[in-house]
Amino acid sequence: MGRIIKREIVGFTCELRSCGQIVRTHLGYPANGTWHDQLEELERLIGLGWSIVLHPQIRTYCPDHADRVWDCSCRTHPTRASLCTSHNTNSEGLVWTDRHTPQQVEDFRKVIS
Repeated sequence: MGRIIKREIVGFTCELRSCGQIVRTHLGYPANGTWHDQLEELERLIGLGWSIVLHPQIRTYCPDHADRVWDCSCRTHPTRASLCTSHNTNSEGLVWTDRHTPQQVEDFRKVIS
């Protein structure tokens, strides 16, 4: 047992439970932050071939499973149907891959530059 001093994100794992790939972050990011706080790190993941869905709880897929970002998740998680990138256009617009960047990321980059 230990004491929780602060909650922070220290790495990203593949969304597939059977995978287990992890990428450690260079810095710890506040667990209650948003993707805006992690932009540099998320860009690094994209450069490594990962795919990301920018929901409030970010979903990440390793390079081996990056195409699974587009797979239907309604059957396996019916209570999370609103997060399905196959059937929900809002979720589809949050997918970030090396071939597709969400509009909100482009807009945020313009604001900070």
